[in-house]
Amino acid sequence: VGGDNASMFDLNPFSHEIMSVQPLDREDKDSYKLVIKATEECHQKPSSISSFNPSDDSLLQLIVQIDDQNDNSPKFSQKVFTGGISTDIDYGTSFMQVFAENKDFGIHARLEYFICSVINPVLYEGAELDSSSAFAMDPVTGEIQLNFDPQRNQKGYFEFDVCVRDIGGNNDTSKVYIYLLG
Repeated sequence: VGGDNASMFDLNPFSHEIMSVQPLDREDKDSYKLVIKATEECHQKPSSISSFNPSDDSLLQLIVQIDDQNDNSPKFSQKVFTGGISTDIDYGTSFMQVFAENKDFGIHARLEYFICSVINPVLYEGAELDSSSAFAMDPVTGEIQLNFDPQRNQKGYFEFDVCVRDIGGNNDTSKVYIYLLG
């Protein structure tokens, strides 16, 4: 007979089961407070009321909590991230971070970051380097770490893709450019 958006729910007067009559989405609204009225006229719906009165024994306030589903993909905050490293940065240093958001809640909102392409040295000059392992990524924070010792004679930049995914496999991809600064 009342409450937060009572038109989202219906109550079977004979079985006393409550059901949603429209799709529910936790991202839209995470809970509803409904007011149920007990009456001997089960075949006739009572008139609506504006608020719950706890002193009225014929009324019951029902709070419906909406669980989350993994119905949103994570999204990077940018489609391109850029960073730079110089020769004075030590091996293993985290020097930049990528960030993604997920509108889901709880366990569905947990994200995993990873490098998901080959690390390409572009216009690269300098000491021999295994570019396939030049950078590492923290899977929880999205921080990118230096995985080699930059030398003064190295020039150019690196490009690669980073990915983020949630536990359901929903994902997003972004491009990273890292410049060697002299």
